[in-house]
Amino acid sequence: MASRLPSLSVVMVAFNEEACLPAAAARTIEFLRERVEDPELILVNDGSTDATGAQADALAARIGWVQACHHGVNRGIGAALRTGFSRATRAWVTIMPADGQIDPYQIEGLFAAAGGADLVLSNYRDRAAQSTLHRRILSAGFQLATLLLLQTTIKGESIYLIRRELLQRLLGRLRSETFFVNIELPIRAERAGATLGSALIDYHTRAAGRSKVTGAGRILRTLAELAGLRIALWRESS
Repeated sequence: MASRLPSLSVVMVAFNEEACLPAAAARTIEFLRERVEDPELILVNDGSTDATGAQADALAARIGWVQACHHGVNRGIGAALRTGFSRATRAWVTIMPADGQIDPYQIEGLFAAAGGADLVLSNYRDRAAQSTLHRRILSAGFQLATLLLLQTTIKGESIYLIRRELLQRLLGRLRSETFFVNIELPIRAERAGATLGSALIDYHTRAAGRSKVTGAGRILRTLAELAGLRIALWRESS
């Protein structure tokens, strides 16, 4: 058997994911027990109105290294991730969706690509062939807007692995409350002099429910945050 992975915190954000969270969390716990020497799972219930919060609490009550934390109202994935990041205590930190689209065993590929990197980003192997035209257009438009406004070609489509020491240095600067936080983080890491790595991973279609990030309101909010970050970075460098 391959050597076990080192100390790792996994942050899993869930908003009304009662149909997916039990299986996704169980698979993550299985991975952590089998492959990680010093594991931690942080479940962040982002203001769910279904059984998601109760499911998270039940897991935390049963397993000592599982934490459950709750937002009283839905604040967005960025705010929820920041809550999870602030609770992380292990040497490395990663994220895992609660919808089951990413198998936690893919985290091994991030560690394999880490080398001397402080942050390892990941992209999907063949998502373009499996995505709808609508999602491909949104993705291309967002990448173009990011390039034009932030002058960066950093690309990370999915989960990432970051040294907790670096994450804690950056945490107070993160401002996004949408999934844009996953773009803001590597931009700030690069500006702080961190070494970035990359890996390719696979994904699955979600088992139930629908994506929470493709609605028009959330897209406009993300674009507003992108523009806001451009202004913030300009002010920080002036």
